[in-house]
Amino acid sequence: MSVPSTLLVPLVAGLGALAGAGLTIVSAHLAAGQGLVARAPHWERIATPLLSALFLASLAWRLGTGWSLVSRSLWALILIQIVVFDLRHGLILDRVLLPAGLLAALLSWLTPGLSWRESLLTGALTGLAFLAVARAGQALFKAEALGLGDVKLSAFMGLCLGFPGVVWAVIAGVLAGGVAAAVLLVTGLAGRHDHFAYGPFLAGGSLLALFLLPPGRT
Repeated sequence: MSVPSTLLVPLVAGLGALAGAGLTIVSAHLAAGQGLVARAPHWERIATPLLSALFLASLAWRLGTGWSLVSRSLWALILIQIVVFDLRHGLILDRVLLPAGLLAALLSWLTPGLSWRESLLTGALTGLAFLAVARAGQALFKAEALGLGDVKLSAFMGLCLGFPGVVWAVIAGVLAGGVAAAVLLVTGLAGRHDHFAYGPFLAGGSLLALFLLPPGRT
């Protein structure tokens, strides 16, 4: 039995807030395992549940009930954890990406409009493309343009978004990251040789794609 939209959106928002609070706890344990400061700052304890609630509610409003809402909510929560953790610690952890990638490959069997072959092929090609860019950037500029965490994130994006969703996600992420990098350079908040984290912008582009993709696509 379907849930009326007037009830679905606030219900999903509440579940999103609870899941976001859980993400904060999980991130603290992951940080401790890396020898980092585990206790989440005040902004993270507020931002993660709030962002999770708002985004999942927006998905419920757009998609209604069904598998697309379940799967996209799951990918969204993983991406939100990646955004917040990378902003705070500058890391995208294998302990998050590898299980998430395996889950995305397995769930592609159940996703209307996304075959397991397309999921695996898109994930592999996206990861290889980003690896090539990372190696080329390192060879040309003698510095790490993209980290391996970004490469693995791109593969996960391909697995859960398929084609052409991952293309739009990458375009949005690269454009947003480029604008942010330019602002930091112009304002003097960062130098040309400072490390710039693209992970949060790629994950943000994926969140945008999850919202905009037609229902039933992923």
